[in-house]
Amino acid sequence: MVLSDRPLFVVSVDGVDISTLLESRLVSVQVVDAPGVQSDNCEIVLEDFDPALRLAIPPTGAEMRIALGSTRTGMRDMGEFVADSVEIGGPPDIMRIRGTAAAHGATSSGRPPITSQKSRSWEAGILFGDLAAKVASDNGMRAVIPASVQDIVLPHIDQVDESDINLLTRLARDVDCIVKPASGRLVVARIGESASASNEPLPRVTLRASDVTNWRAQIKLKPPAGMVVATYRDVDANMDKQIAVGDGAPLRMLRSRAPSEDHAQAMADAELRRSRRAGTDVSVNLPGRPDLVAEGRATLVGFRDGIDGEWRVSRVTHILDAGGFRTSADLEPADVSTLERREIQPGLAAALPAFPSPTSAPALPDRAFSFGFGGGFA
Repeated sequence: MVLSDRPLFVVSVDGVDISTLLESRLVSVQVVDAPGVQSDNCEIVLEDFDPALRLAIPPTGAEMRIALGSTRTGMRDMGEFVADSVEIGGPPDIMRIRGTAAAHGATSSGRPPITSQKSRSWEAGILFGDLAAKVASDNGMRAVIPASVQDIVLPHIDQVDESDINLLTRLARDVDCIVKPASGRLVVARIGESASASNEPLPRVTLRASDVTNWRAQIKLKPPAGMVVATYRDVDANMDKQIAVGDGAPLRMLRSRAPSEDHAQAMADAELRRSRRAGTDVSVNLPGRPDLVAEGRATLVGFRDGIDGEWRVSRVTHILDAGGFRTSADLEPADVSTLERREIQPGLAAALPAFPSPTSAPALPDRAFSFGFGGGFA
């Protein structure tokens, strides 16, 4: 580590840079780049111990923009956050300001909350992309939607006392997508496709064992699904039909019936991809890396067999405080490609013979354990 490395930050509120005002009172800044509806969030902690110079309590709804980095890495814009809560207390007297990328109330620029409950109906045949664009527009945001899910046809949907973000999230889950508000955009992204809020490719970074302070991997015993079977209603034939994706055992039957063949395909593929991602988790802690972002890719080098390889970054936490600028990241398997689908006769899936479970990369041991490693960094 370079001894002269110095943490850097910029905080602006409603378009006004207040970094200089905060510098003498700053205790810490934390930004969490989270997956899906959890929404990115931030926390700023400030000293407030001088009775003669108390900090003004900021109004909730203020729009904050944060950039973090260091003289070694440079700074990266971490996004826009809406002040959601303010906590004050002591001793020592501090002020803790928390913000989220998703507005839970009206913002200073008048953007409405996306978490307000609504009741309305969506007609059968609406495209996923059109529904997402309408939801984004209703909440003062711009939708970013991948072409791979844009034209999926949806059935009739009743939105009853349900927020727009919850509606879109449950629909996105069926097609293996996440939904997250980010910097005035409502981003719909297929998990693992690594696209940003501007639809540009996210960073791919290489992490060597010597780069990290410590790391840990947990490998679970439960095997991924070998084959996933989904049922849909063929209206023309007036009968239920089934399609399968993947191959081998264990077999997983989806309980809900899809409204169409395309929707059944998307549901089965999504479940198989989720299952193959769920087997292994890796976490790393290291000196600040602003280029590590959720949904990006990280290639691990020099760790050990079964760990080296490409991983999907599922969650990132950046912290700047008296200890400097540091980052922690959670990783999941990146290779979740599925096999070609096929149609099967109703009831046939239950009688299918067992096959060896497919492997997923990186290749990993077949027993459950966790292990850790602490090392230095350059």
